[in-house]
This record gives sequence, structure tokens and C-alpha cells, in this order.
Amino acid sequence: MPKILIHIGPPKTATTHLQRLLKLNTSILKNNSIDYLPAQFKDYIRSYHKKKRNTSLIADKNSLKSWFLTAPETNFFNKSSNHVIISEECIFQSAKDSKEIHQFDNFLSQSYSERIYLIVLREINTYTTSNISQAIKGLRCFNYRNCIEELKKYSLDRSFSGMMNTNMNLEIAKFSDFINQTNYLTNISSVLEKTLGISRIKLEGINGVSNASLGAEGTAIHLAYNNIIQKHLGNKSLAYLNKKIVIKTARKFRKEISNAFSKQQKFCPFSIEEQNKFKDLHLAKSQKFIDRFPGNWIDEVFTPTIRDKNITLVSEMNLAEKEISIQILEHHIYEFLNKPCFQLNPTSLDDIKDMINLFLKQEPEIVL
Repeated sequence: MPKILIHIGPPKTATTHLQRLLKLNTSILKNNSIDYLPAQFKDYIRSYHKKKRNTSLIADKNSLKSWFLTAPETNFFNKSSNHVIISEECIFQSAKDSKEIHQFDNFLSQSYSERIYLIVLREINTYTTSNISQAIKGLRCFNYRNCIEELKKYSLDRSFSGMMNTNMNLEIAKFSDFINQTNYLTNISSVLEKTLGISRIKLEGINGVSNASLGAEGTAIHLAYNNIIQKHLGNKSLAYLNKKIVIKTARKFRKEISNAFSKQQKFCPFSIEEQNKFKDLHLAKSQKFIDRFPGNWIDEVFTPTIRDKNITLVSEMNLAEKEISIQILEHHIYEFLNKPCFQLNPTSLDDIKDMINLFLKQEPEIVL
């Protein structure tokens, strides 16, 4: 029977980068007796966990059909005898639930002799700030300092509690190995060779960075944009906005920010004292996982890599950067507020300029 390698994330650990690479190398993998099956079951996982959260009765929860039983089997099985790779970070949601992840493993065991679960881990502070960047892609009103709560909660014991209570085969990889521009192809090939027992896989590389997070300047501009629109429309009005259009607009906005500020400072809302303060806490809350899966990934995950607290406000930027930021804000806020599909009252450019000026005066109170 063939083997299967299941990459489960977590999110913000080069998942898109790995998926792009696997898709590009589909033919090369096939020549090495490996089939990459692009995951098309994200919506099934999200729907299942949403129903599970909203179901109060235990009997109703037990009657819920697991996501892998409702998704088409072609997502998990093929007709050839080749080894298989699937990659979907949403599976990470099941890692806390031993019953659910064990059922999934049993489900796969009908066709695969070995199921290897690939987990990619990155340094805690950059992982947290990358999640912050992800959170403000939509119109989220955000406070930098709220992120300290996310930093406090970090625990590998909790995140993978369901998998630790089973005899599942876990392979731990370092985030830096997957994004290193010099060695990432060799590193990823080594993981595939080791887990699937294939020798000398030569993968083709991909250009550019997938889903690069905004730096300090970009994060500040995006938060200013979100907070201005939130304040103008109010939270109740936002509930009626078209989510797809909001996300599409945010992507265009982020692209313009990245083009205008191609070299951004690293963003981190935590001081080095705060980062070090929680290092011992994180180690203590992850000790069971560390003991179970020791390796060279430990130093990378628990050693802070951002040395300075870096919170850049639009109002504190130098004159040239501030002017560029305001122009970007003016253009995108005007375009967004005047979209006909939202059926809002037309907003003049002068009104928007007044909104931005008022925000910049109040900015330290709003975002700090």
C-alpha cells in the first residue's frame, strides 16, 4: 500500500508557498511515483466546525457528519498506486480533537499503509504578528496592544493536544527551511524523500514570495484605513457589506501599499522585554509537545527574532512617507465608500480628507 503525506499547516507558516511549489512540480512528483492532490475541501472543514461551535446539544454534535466524510473522496484517494501528498492548513483545526483527528487517520488507513502529518513551525512573535497582518485584511477595527493576548495564549501542547493523544506519525519542519531562498528546494525535497522513502527528487523553484505580510508602515496604513471606515460607517453598517468585495478591495489596497513602500520595517507590537517575558511561559506550555517531538526546530520557535518594539503610526512617519500614505488612504477610502453596490450616500473627497485629518489627530488613542 502507498504512503500519504498530509501537510496541515498551521496557517501563516509558508502554506501557500508550499502548495504553489507542489502544483508547479506535479509532473516531476508523478515521475517519482508521487501524486499531489490539490485540496478542495476547505469549505467542508469550515462548515463542519461552524456547525460544531453553534451546536449546544451533545447529541446533535455526535450526529454531525465529519468533514472528510462529506467531501468528495477524490480529495484523499486516487486510483494509482503512487504515494500521495495533500496540503490544507484548515486540517489544523482538527489537531486539538483526538477523536476527530483519529477518525480522519482511520479514514485514510483504508488506502495508505503510512500516514505522515507534516507540521511547519515558526518563531512565536513573527507567527503572531503575521496573524495580525492576516486579521486586518478585511475591515477589522484593531488595536495593536490587543495582540498581547494572542502572544500569551501560545501553546503547542494545546494546539496539537488531539494528535499527542494518539500514535500518529508527525514530522516537524522549520519555517525558515521552507522560505530560505538558497536552500528551500533542497530542504523541501529532503522532507519528501524522508517521509515517502523516495530518493533524489529534484524540484523546480518558484518566483517571488507568497502572501508576504505587511511591515510596520503597511500595517499602520491598513489599520488607519480600517479604523476610518469603521468610524464613518459604524459597526452595524459593516454587517451589510459584501464580504467578497471587501476582500477584493483589501487585496488591491495592500498591493498598492507594497508598491509604494517596497522596503518596510519589520512590524512587531511587542517590546523585546515582553517577548522574553513570555519565552519561559511558552516553553512551559509546550513542554509535552517538545518532549514528544524533540528536534532542531525548538530554538527557532522559542528564540525571539524581532529585537525592537516597532509600532509606526501614519502621523509619526517622515513627511514624504506621510504624504504618500495619505494619498493612498484618500484614493482607496473614496473608491470604497462610493461603490454603488453598497448603496451608501456619495462621499466627497473633501469629506474623506477631513476624516483622515481627524483620524491622524486621534490616532495614538485609537491604535495604541
